[in-house]
This record gives sequence, structure tokens and C-alpha cells, in this order.
Amino acid sequence: MQATPQKRRELKGSLTAEFSSQVSVERVGESPRSGKRLRQIRIRLGMTTRDVPSYSQRISSEEEENEDYCISNAWLTHVEKTGSVPSVHKLFSLSVMYRQSFGDLLRLFGVDLTKIENHQLSFPLPNTYPTTFGPARENRLVSFPVPFDQGPV
Repeated sequence: MQATPQKRRELKGSLTAEFSSQVSVERVGESPRSGKRLRQIRIRLGMTTRDVPSYSQRISSEEEENEDYCISNAWLTHVEKTGSVPSVHKLFSLSVMYRQSFGDLLRLFGVDLTKIENHQLSFPLPNTYPTTFGPARENRLVSFPVPFDQGPV
């Protein structure tokens, strides 16, 4: 069933009006609220947008030897204003500087690591076997025996 030319013009006009009055194109996970939250964290820590590049440079050169960890002043300002999704490397640097868990920062941008198990279980693969999953925790307690040498008695 095809619409008449008159109906098409009406539909096109209503769509144009709707789109022109409310234009908001974001990628999944992008939200100005995410950027605003990052900014609040930075300010609460007493850091300026000029401090972040120098700290990220230290992470990049001294620890990781990878320039992908570097954050520029302009990039940080852009992310804080638009909520653009950072790369994994830059998110790592922000996690270190802002003293936030990597998982918490991912959650700001719409990635919830606690959902991994549900997604993995939702589609069985042909060459896998059943296993148990634990919650995605970043600070797991690991126990192992420690010998104590009492020395000569």
C-alpha cells in the first residue's frame, strides 16, 4: 500500500518539524551527564584541566610507555562538555587520576561489567563447557599460604 503524494508531503513536513525542533544525535553511551559527572569528580579533587595532561603524561611515559594514555586539555574539555566516550586507555588514566574504579567510570558511559555473565549465558557456544561465574569485582581478596621462618630456636 503506497501513500498518496499529499500524504507523503504531510508526513515529510511533520518529520521535518519534529527533527528540526529537537536535534540530539548521540552514540550509545554518550551523554552530557557523563561528562558533567567527570568534571564534578575532577573539581572535587581540586584538579584543573591543566593538571590532567601533566598527570596523564606521567602515566603514559613512566608506567605504560604508550601515548594512548595521554589526555590533552582540549580533549578533556570536549569530553566534559559532550560526554563523548573515551578510549580504554584514556579511561584508565582518568581512573588512576580520579581515584575511581575502572568499572565505575565505564558505568558512567553505559557499560556495566556486572552484565557480562548474563550476556555470556544468553548464547551458548558449541565448544564451551559449563562453569560458574563470580561477580565482576576489581578488588578481589586472594588467599595464599605464607611461610614464617622462626629462625634458630
